[in-house]
Amino acid sequence: MKHDPRAPILAVLLASLALTSRGQLALENRTLSVPQQCAMYMSEEPVIKKLGLNPAQARAYDLAVKVYIHESEKLENSKISNDNDRIACDIKFANACLNTLNPDQKYRLLEIGIPRIGTIALIDPTVSAQVGLQPSQIKLIKAVCSDFAKRDEDVSAMIANAIDKIPEPKPGADRKSYDKKCAEVAAMYNGERQRISREKQEADKKAIAILTPAQQAKWLDLAGAIKKN
Repeated sequence: MKHDPRAPILAVLLASLALTSRGQLALENRTLSVPQQCAMYMSEEPVIKKLGLNPAQARAYDLAVKVYIHESEKLENSKISNDNDRIACDIKFANACLNTLNPDQKYRLLEIGIPRIGTIALIDPTVSAQVGLQPSQIKLIKAVCSDFAKRDEDVSAMIANAIDKIPEPKPGADRKSYDKKCAEVAAMYNGERQRISREKQEADKKAIAILTPAQQAKWLDLAGAIKKN
């Protein structure tokens, strides 16, 4: 199964998802569910291989990709499309991908995607049901993740603001000096990034501690790559 012509568009979407998960899925305004986010990773060849699609599933997936690319290009070229249109397009594609899978494959896809998303996945209805969480536990986990998300976003904004202050090179000018300066400024905040990484581990520990031992076992079945930090 070949995916090369579609890779550029889907790679952009995956990069967007990576940023979203780093920002804790925009806690109060999530647009894609965890299963839908995991479906986007199907654009990666290793993920497709792990899922083991049969020929009929592969054809259905390829058709979903072709439709998605066609509709995405229409939206990009449209002067009246907006973010809601793009979100609806992403959701339609994610659901089409999920519809190609059987229950075992859907669970395997969660096992692949959830380690990338992190403990924030626990507040998703599909994941919380799999783990057997109570509403009170979901509320506590959401509070932990919201607290970390705010600190993470503050650091990201600080770095972005510092880079924004660097004058852009004139059109046609050599960007090497500009790119080097951006890298140097970003490197100045390595200490902040390391601090955020440590705080992320602490937030994960707090979230997992809210689970009972039986729930932790179910969670680690889904997110084994995260472990208990």
